[in-house]
Amino acid sequence: MLARLLNDHITRVYFLQDFLDVLGKKGEIEGLSNKITTLCCPMDSLSFGDEEVDIIWSERAIYNIGFAKGVVDWNCFLKPGGLLVVSEITWITNTPSAETQKYWES
Repeated sequence: MLARLLNDHITRVYFLQDFLDVLGKKGEIEGLSNKITTLCCPMDSLSFGDEEVDIIWSERAIYNIGFAKGVVDWNCFLKPGGLLVVSEITWITNTPSAETQKYWES
């Protein structure tokens, strides 16, 4: 979606190459592969330089390194005026099902 909406280059980051390969194929099908590169690495080992990126968009991934740590660590990559947009896994109920609770505890 971001590649379609933005007139800029996007770097996809994920720690599993298979996942990036699937997204790469989807980008080819949609004619967006020239706008997207991939980087396979853990979220706490990003190789961007200081003030290199305009936006960091993280959906359900910052929790892997901790919300506070991610906000602090990733801030150095942002250009002045850059944006950090994140979503976090959050309970939307005070009484999750036993199956859901067991899944997250494991």
